[in-house]
Parts: sequence; C-alpha cells; structure tokens
Amino acid sequence: MKTFGEFGPKYTKWIDKMVRESGVSSARHNLLCILRKEGSLKMSELGRLLTVSPTNITLLVDGLEKDGYVERQSDETDRRATRIKLTERAEKEVNFDSDVIFKPAIHLFSSVFEEKEIQELVHYLNQIMEKLPN
Repeated sequence: MKTFGEFGPKYTKWIDKMVRESGVSSARHNLLCILRKEGSLKMSELGRLLTVSPTNITLLVDGLEKDGYVERQSDETDRRATRIKLTERAEKEVNFDSDVIFKPAIHLFSSVFEEKEIQELVHYLNQIMEKLPN
C-alpha cells in the first residue's frame, strides 16, 4: 500500500509537468479538451464532467478567459445560463495531441512492460477504480 501511496502523487506530478509544457495547467487542459470534444457547454455541464464545484469551474473559466482561451456566450435557450467555448487562440496555441504530450509516459511504460502486461495492468487498475467510492 505504501508503494501505491507514493506512486500516485509522484506520477500525477510528472504528468502535470508534461501537460503544463503543452501551454496550460493540467486542470485547464482537461477543461479545454472537454470543450474541444463536446463543443460549447454550460458552466454546470463543465462542472459535472470535471467533477469540480461551481466555484472551481468559475475560477478555471475566469483564468482561461483572461488568457484568451475560452469565451462566455449567452445560452440561446436559457437566458440564465452561460455557455463556454474555445477561442481560435486556444485551437492554435494549446497542444491537444495526447500522443505528443504523453510520449514520455508511453515510453516509460513500454520500457518496463510488454504490451500484454500493460493491458493487464490497465485491466486491474480499472477493476480497482470501479470498487473505489465516489
């Protein structure tokens, strides 16, 4: 258990560093990737997909808007709601290519494990995650 406890934060810190090199923090990158995949979304939808509080979504969007990566728009069907969408700047400046961003991680795992072992590891990790409480 000690090894799992040490591995998680160390691996997360390393992944966050790679994502930051793509142009934004890990949390911001996750939000931008969701918008790129889903198109414009309401703030509440973003919060649900990222599993973060409304306050944290507001802080993330405020920062991304200030940096010119997202913009707020009024929702056409719900005047109370605000939709968030990517800007052209985000499309041009943020690296969304996960193969490039995570190339070092892919290399690390493939240098330690055979492909079949990686598939087994993913299988076991998914089983563990399914059992974890939300």
